[in-house]
Amino acid sequence: MDLTLWILALVVAAMVLFVLEIITPMFGLLAALGVAALAGAVWLGFTINSTVGLVMIVACIVLTPVYLVAAVKLLPRTPLGRRLFLAKARKAAAEATPEAELHDELIGKTGTTETIL
Repeated sequence: MDLTLWILALVVAAMVLFVLEIITPMFGLLAALGVAALAGAVWLGFTINSTVGLVMIVACIVLTPVYLVAAVKLLPRTPLGRRLFLAKARKAAAEATPEAELHDELIGKTGTTETIL
């Protein structure tokens, strides 16, 4: 296989690993593998030519954060992202506890405890 195809395969693998790290929290393991894949792609770029290696370094430094921000912003809008991520939180404070309305008369009252706190 040509070195250019290996570089492309490593970059694509890194991007897939970064998205998988966002989807499944692996505590940085997949992100570290993605960084290793990018480092391997840069190393292969330097084996072709020093100019290709430098272009790979600059591309990785500039485009990887852009890709990650885009993935974080766009992933919740995809069908898979809608299944994986939680819906928006409820706005009203009392909606989380339905029985809170039953105890509205206790607001502002004082009381004593039955046990030592």
